[in-house]
Amino acid sequence: FRAHSMFDAQAYRTREEVEQWRTRDPVTKMRQWLLDSHLADEATLTQAEARVEAQVEEAVAFAEAGTLEPVEEVERFVLGAGVGARAAPAAPSEGGAHVAAGPTANVEVVA
Repeated sequence: FRAHSMFDAQAYRTREEVEQWRTRDPVTKMRQWLLDSHLADEATLTQAEARVEAQVEEAVAFAEAGTLEPVEEVERFVLGAGVGARAAPAAPSEGGAHVAAGPTANVEVVA
């Protein structure tokens, strides 16, 4: 079990809670079940884990070697028009339901 990041002190969990969850870890339980059921041996699982670790390292290296997208591109298709401007709440329609989305979504449904 690891923290979310190197800056996470995990002050929100006790050591006892972490240990309790460690015993319930589904990956560890599945690994042990495969061994106990004779569906895989230690060498096979170790090789599989090494392949996964290599794939993760390759993906991290690819991501770190890439260039950052311009902010304009990252925000495209995520936020509605008027990004950064707080949308004023619309008046309810007469005789119908009115739903307005959050401040940056600028989405309005009127029935």
